[in-house]
Amino acid sequence: MSYDVSLFVGDLLRSCGLIALALALGGIFWAALGVRRADIPEVTKNRILDHSLRLAAIGAALVAITQGLGVMAKAQALAGALNVSPYPDFFETTAFQTGLIRTLFAALLGGAVVWLRRDHSSSLRWGAVFGAAALLITTGAWQAHGASRAQDREILMTLTVLHQLGAAVWVGGVLHLIALWRLIKKAPDLAAHPGLWPGLLARFTPIGIAAVVLIAGTGGVLAFDYVDNLNGLIGTAYGSILSVKWILAACALGFAGLV
Repeated sequence: MSYDVSLFVGDLLRSCGLIALALALGGIFWAALGVRRADIPEVTKNRILDHSLRLAAIGAALVAITQGLGVMAKAQALAGALNVSPYPDFFETTAFQTGLIRTLFAALLGGAVVWLRRDHSSSLRWGAVFGAAALLITTGAWQAHGASRAQDREILMTLTVLHQLGAAVWVGGVLHLIALWRLIKKAPDLAAHPGLWPGLLARFTPIGIAAVVLIAGTGGVLAFDYVDNLNGLIGTAYGSILSVKWILAACALGFAGLV
């Protein structure tokens, strides 16, 4: 595989991994803070919880797969650039070690979620899920831009983790709401309760608002540090990506306000 193709595959896997991460973390927070506390019949609650946790487990499995394949793509990119095998030196790099650890933590999270599905009422199992989720999201700090900075490295890495957490909870929560809407539409017994969907949608509102505030707060600080001025916003690749993210976020928030 050539260097350019390997880079493209690596970027594609990273993008898919972020969506999978959102599906996993968004589902966990939505299940714990939204569905679990909803004032709905216990049978219905357990059914929706199981639906959300199943999607979260799938998301965690996809994170593990994309992380593992992403590490291989980086190795192939190095091989294409150097025209020699990157092994065994590649095993000593941060990229390999972080990718491997995140793969293992994603698999651990998937296993914890599957374990939780067997008993939604267990505080121990919920704790295991959130513990595994914390390990997974925290290790993402070593894949952030700030990890390569000489100044304010720890602060930038921490802000990036919080930024990614907010984005995952918001985007993942929306994905789970879409899946839940489809479930309600297809299940006559759920569709027979007209107040079910509005009630659950209202449960997501504070979660979504908190996530957006976290995204905006951490994103603003990161943007100021990385971009610094208008020239950096317009004349750099990072600034261009940031501008697109702002536009898409504004459109998403505007659409949410209309809905």
